[in-house]
Amino acid sequence: VFFDKECCAERIGEGTQAEELGVPPGAVLRRVGGEDIPRSTDELVKRVGAAKKQGAKELLLAFYVPEPAAKRMRVPRATQQGVESLSQVREVRMDLSRPLGVFFDKECGAERIGEGTQAEELGIPPGAVLRRVGGEEIPRRTDELVKRVGAAKKEGAKELALGFELPELCIELDDRPIGVAVSLDASRGVFVLREASGQAAERGARPGLALAAVGGETLAGRSEEDVARLLREAAPPVRLSLQHLLHS
Repeated sequence: VFFDKECCAERIGEGTQAEELGVPPGAVLRRVGGEDIPRSTDELVKRVGAAKKQGAKELLLAFYVPEPAAKRMRVPRATQQGVESLSQVREVRMDLSRPLGVFFDKECGAERIGEGTQAEELGIPPGAVLRRVGGEEIPRRTDELVKRVGAAKKEGAKELALGFELPELCIELDDRPIGVAVSLDASRGVFVLREASGQAAERGARPGLALAAVGGETLAGRSEEDVARLLREAAPPVRLSLQHLLHS
């Protein structure tokens, strides 16, 4: 955000966090961290700096949006980066004091996930393939995985980053109603199923899975209203591309 001296947004940078959050030109910053702020950019810089020094990772900002600016507010949409990330290797952090709970085959593919285990908590699904350990690629051999986990423990590490390639779930729905409803997860930039019923549930769809495409059409750049219309108007059979989401 490019503020004037009184904390009014004069311009929003393209591709920035402010644009993703929908902050429009003309918005006036009124509160920082839940407290009122004098209309002074110097005070804003001071408070943001103080939050960083305290180790904060996020900071709550409250804006007043005048009516003309409100009319220009951007509708939240899925991002290209978010949708592309669904097909990339994704990382979780393993607590080395606990068993992971993944039953791997010889090539580091997850055959089964133990109930109530760390892997289940992290959202690792059956069919996931381990590709990286500690940020480095790993040969597809479980003996190499055991070796690297053991080495990390010997070095006194408490956590270890594991990178997984996650399986895609593609389903075709032959009849209406489609049986799915989605919400935008703005923090990830992707759509997530909030409901799955009927034939969709029978074919593996469930709440919490990410919806990457409908009928081969990417959802990047689309709003919740766009996706609802796409699902409503798509001619059967409707092909849905779903992806698992890991929990950090």
